[in-house]
Amino acid sequence: MAAAATFVVTALEKDMPGEQAGLKIGDEILASMDSDPRNRRHAGVSAGEKRAPVRLELLRQNQKVTLTITPKLAQIDPQTKSYRIGFGSEPMQVDETR
Repeated sequence: MAAAATFVVTALEKDMPGEQAGLKIGDEILASMDSDPRNRRHAGVSAGEKRAPVRLELLRQNQKVTLTITPKLAQIDPQTKSYRIGFGSEPMQVDETR
């Protein structure tokens, strides 16, 4: 069986929705009830054009936690705005035990 990729929060942006909703460094994203955030390296950083709340199921200290996070429209560069949650995951890790 192939190893499952894990998506662990390694960065949080100050005063962004992820931090404000209680997301923490080290949280493992198990699933999103709205889409799969694990398919992009920085999926949590940008929610694209979606401003509706995103529900994430996390594993934190061996406990499942569900957070609802509403992305915030933020300036990416002088010409670009995007709805952002404000977290990242680098590098992607492979959990060989699953």
